Amino acid sequence: MYKKKLLTIAIITILLLTLLCGCTAPPELTVQVDTDSALNDEEIAAAVEMIVEEFTAISAIPRSSGNEQAIADYICQRLLDLGYQPQRDALHNIIVDIPASAEYADSPLTVIHTHLDMFCVAAEGVEYDPLTDAVTLLNDGETLSADNTSLGADNGVGMAMALYLLRAELPHGPLRLIFTSNGEGDMSGAAAISAERLSDVTYVINLDAKSDDTLTIGASAEQTLTATAALNPTAPKKNTAVRISVGGLQGGYATSESSESRLNAVLLLANILADLQSQNILFELAQLQGGSEPNTTPHTASALIVIDAAEELILSHQISQYQEQLPLTYAASEPGITVSYEKVELPSLVMSTSERNNLLNFILLSPEGQQSVSAADGLVNSATLYNVQISATQAGFDRNLRSSHTLLLGQALLRQQRLAEQCLLTAVSSDAIPVWPAAADNQLQLITAEVYADLYGEQMQTLVAYGGSELGFFAAKNSALQMISIGPSISGTHSPLESVTLSSIGKTVQLLQTTLSNI
Repeated sequence: MYKKKLLTIAIITILLLTLLCGCTAPPELTVQVDTDSALNDEEIAAAVEMIVEEFTAISAIPRSSGNEQAIADYICQRLLDLGYQPQRDALHNIIVDIPASAEYADSPLTVIHTHLDMFCVAAEGVEYDPLTDAVTLLNDGETLSADNTSLGADNGVGMAMALYLLRAELPHGPLRLIFTSNGEGDMSGAAAISAERLSDVTYVINLDAKSDDTLTIGASAEQTLTATAALNPTAPKKNTAVRISVGGLQGGYATSESSESRLNAVLLLANILADLQSQNILFELAQLQGGSEPNTTPHTASALIVIDAAEELILSHQISQYQEQLPLTYAASEPGITVSYEKVELPSLVMSTSERNNLLNFILLSPEGQQSVSAADGLVNSATLYNVQISATQAGFDRNLRSSHTLLLGQALLRQQRLAEQCLLTAVSSDAIPVWPAAADNQLQLITAEVYADLYGEQMQTLVAYGGSELGFFAAKNSALQMISIGPSISGTHSPLESVTLSSIGKTVQLLQTTLSNI
């Protein structure tokens, strides 16, 4: 307890000296931490084994967003088995209070936060029903991955790590574990956590970060726009039906990695269709679809068109040109890109020419990817078309908008609404995910960064995340909260290539345990 008093006195002294000196910008703050209680190599190995055991059990339970009753049942039972009394609401949010160890009774209340659901996607051609099928884990001794599906390390490893803390009975101050629902969707679980459950909290440690050497300290705002239209179909006037498909793209989680020129399969396909029009292939459109999940760039897309039989030779030539040129154009970022077509059964209905043009215009003229970068914090302001489902009778689009500033987010949303109106679409927007503002006086950030430097002999990177965070809802309910997000190194997030290294799990749990012993 003596070291905690010294820590507080040191920080207050630095702040007072800064004010007395009349400095316009405070010097970089440092804290003293004690890492003598850190886990040794044998204890880290045991911790990783325990976390993998918990994660394996979690992975056996289907837990797509909105399908969280079973995983909530499981987590509640695990908490009961460990001797705790969880509380659960109608959305399947789970909250449980954990008493402090005796020597940490005077420590401030800290929330450990994870979400229950996972993003579910399978590799092309793999049968996988996220409502009923478990995730099959592959463990090669160094890395965890899944058998041709997304892994769910985001945020399954976070849940497993929270359960490990209780099983290992490591010393800590008073904790409140919060497991929220729909964290990969509209974050309605976090939005429903009452301000009362956060009013007595000082620190929040979220376990949803994706890199073991990076400390997330804030996040941008985020909003979804859904545009729809009822169409007036007619019978096709042409005689040859063709399905054009785009595949082999990376897709996956739409983070700051968008700067790597990750392609959107829907947008690429719309460009191909527009190019066919420029070659005087005046096709009729019966279907266009691609993507489905929020925050995720579509990696496949397909369109069903109807042409005259005489136009097939020109179409075949254009598709061959794309298949030859696209892999060369995007060799660095999309080496597996494919474009193909096949003749299919003639559909009974197609959309009108004007409706076809309006829908293609909405795709082609909507902003996509990075739009600007904030000079203040370096955050990307962006838009992603993540879901398109068009048939001859109806059309639906979902767009994800992100910005570091609420004003810019509102302006981007207004532009999208105006474009939707011009294309005769009805646009509806979701409630915005609030900004999680980075705080200049975040003591938890200082402590965690110093623990990391002491443990690993290097500085931890800091990140203000591109994309909404559940912690934005927490910040909106208690602006005094000091919050961070940490986590193991996960690659290929939200894709069938998702994996997590076992060493980074050990590194993260070591950081978490030692940080808790210093607050």
